[in-house]
Amino acid sequence: MSRATKRNKHPACEGCKQRTGQLLVCKSCEESWHTACLDYPPRLARTLMEQSDWQCPDCKTCQICDKKNKQKELLICDRCDRGLHMGCAVPQVPDVPKGPFFCDSCRYDSRLRSHHKQEVETKRRPFKMFAVADTPDEAIEPLAVGPRDIETVSFGAHIISTLYNSPYPESYRIKHLFICEVCLRYFRSQFSLLRHSQRCEAHPPGEEIYRDGHLSVWEVDGKQEPPFCRNLCLLAKLFLEQKTLYYEVGHFLFYVLTEWTPTGAKVLGYFSKENVPTIENNLSCLLTLPQYRQQGYGKLLIDFSYLLTRAEKKVGSPEKPLSDLGLVTYRSYWRDKILEFLSTFQYNTISIVKLSEITGISQVDIISTLQAYEMVKYWRGEHVILRPKDIKEQLSKRKPQHKLDSKLLKWKPRNSGGEEA
Repeated sequence: MSRATKRNKHPACEGCKQRTGQLLVCKSCEESWHTACLDYPPRLARTLMEQSDWQCPDCKTCQICDKKNKQKELLICDRCDRGLHMGCAVPQVPDVPKGPFFCDSCRYDSRLRSHHKQEVETKRRPFKMFAVADTPDEAIEPLAVGPRDIETVSFGAHIISTLYNSPYPESYRIKHLFICEVCLRYFRSQFSLLRHSQRCEAHPPGEEIYRDGHLSVWEVDGKQEPPFCRNLCLLAKLFLEQKTLYYEVGHFLFYVLTEWTPTGAKVLGYFSKENVPTIENNLSCLLTLPQYRQQGYGKLLIDFSYLLTRAEKKVGSPEKPLSDLGLVTYRSYWRDKILEFLSTFQYNTISIVKLSEITGISQVDIISTLQAYEMVKYWRGEHVILRPKDIKEQLSKRKPQHKLDSKLLKWKPRNSGGEEA
């Protein structure tokens, strides 16, 4: 029996803590791992079971200099899982490859020459970000009622406690899940995430339709990018109780808010809406990730949905019914927009219809907001909007807002078929 499958000293996997199945044993620290817990593909798993010099993610060294320093320059071979510094390779590798990487031994191994042409073509193809696509749709099983399967997730530098179950594939329903903050692909181990991050694209798929400084908004069509959109919905379900859309994403558009960092555009939140809405709904689902809440991003996403609505020369409203928190957030937003308008309005009369056309907010939402904040009364046979005397003071007391600039929007409304007009 090879060292890779010994189980006498360390019978439990460091990832899942289970003792069943064959385990890889690190030659340096003798920790044991299942290949599935490291997200190794089947071909690589079979290869490693035949080796006796495998190293775990924490002990991985360069096969040339035998050092584990310069981790950002340590490339991992996709065929044998051995490490190789970019500077130790012959010839040296100037940049991190975007496609599969093979060390010198594997690249020129006579057993692999028949696959060489296919591998070269694979490296030339643009890298795409897949997660759920690695697992067939039928593997996404219904949720069982009970305790949360996934208790925490690693998202960039943050460890976030989840609130609800989400129908991730069965093998990924573990206590702690690792998620890429750019493409939202999910992993069972930090090593797999770090290995993926070397090749991950710098931003989500789709089209960047707005950028202002370090913030961008991307329009992602669920029909064209189903893997990313499914991952987004699976992540959202961890924090939204009423979330029901998981993988039938083809009829929805997703607007993803990101922040540019030295490593790429990390996801802050998103909203979705129907590709061809049957009524005036301009937003179906809204999420700001927990670590980015209380920073104005939720209202920024709401404001962006109305920016698109005004660009379409329509009025809009979120999908009803709203949750209690959603209603509070929206009424606060609607009130702010009404106050902003009234603070600069110079005339004595205005109709609700005109106010709706200017703001993009539906008449029903305007009226309910005015009533909730006691800003309207019935006087002499007609409804009168009351302009608060301290309107400027009320606006000045608001938390700092992210202001949208309509001139920075690079977007065209879609026609009734869901295509750009």
